Amino acid sequence: MMNIAELTMGRIAYRIIGNKSNSCLVIETAMGASCAEWWHLAEKWSKKYCVLVYDRAGYGRSEISKQIRTPENIAKELNELLRTLDINKTILLGHSIGGLYVYQFTRLFPEKVRSLILVDPVSPDNLRFRKELSKQEFQKSGVDKSFNLKIGYFLCSLGLGRLFKPLLKKSPPFYYYNEFSKEAEEYILKHLTNKNMYKTLIKEYSFIENDKILKNLEIIPESIPIPLYLICHTPEIMKKEIECYGNTDNKTSIKIENLWVEIMREYLKLSNKSDFIQARNSGHSIHLTDPEIIWDVIEGAASASNSA
Repeated sequence: MMNIAELTMGRIAYRIIGNKSNSCLVIETAMGASCAEWWHLAEKWSKKYCVLVYDRAGYGRSEISKQIRTPENIAKELNELLRTLDINKTILLGHSIGGLYVYQFTRLFPEKVRSLILVDPVSPDNLRFRKELSKQEFQKSGVDKSFNLKIGYFLCSLGLGRLFKPLLKKSPPFYYYNEFSKEAEEYILKHLTNKNMYKTLIKEYSFIENDKILKNLEIIPESIPIPLYLICHTPEIMKKEIECYGNTDNKTSIKIENLWVEIMREYLKLSNKSDFIQARNSGHSIHLTDPEIIWDVIEGAASASNSA
């Protein structure tokens, strides 16, 4: 059951699992990812932590925001949600573009963050893909999501999304994890066939292609004096996925993969208390294929923040 918070931007759907007197872990999902992908993990982790999962504006049961979908506005909406729920200190975890958003949140509201966990995050240096890869390499890298997002919006606007549910059940996140509860499965499928979600995604994506916005998020060494953990996918797994889905040769996949990891590692400069963790057997969906890695990092983040 999702709860609803009435915020300035509208209604936001959220779920708090665990005792609020415990350290609070807040999860910011990847682009287009429903918070239901994390419910089973939140249930496990709630035995020791309070876990907040929520749908960003335009996702799941949350209303579309009238605010433009910049990382700053998304971070401010999260802050209002935390304030409404009387959550003052957090361990922030962001996956993919969610990593960029929690980084922005930490810059704006540092007093509210004890530790920062970035799981295969989108980087402020994301435009390096366009600048350093050839046009053909970039097209095969999987970085550019614009065309697929527009197709998704078009199909769902015509009411055809439901016809693709059997195909969606063989695609991510189900491809990586097939033990979701019935409630979670239905929630995810409804989310993935909602035209408002694609409308929001197109707006979110436009800002990670915006040079001015990304420059404002420039990584300044040692500017975040808290424990920071960067969890990265497994290189060999990712190279195989790039070759398979991008139809690239090994040389090209190595080039794309090396650039991707180099860009992500820039986050480590933010804190002199940073740590790099390699997933054992994961592509981008580390939370579904290597959740134990994330749990170990959460435990380390909680310990570090408590001793600070």
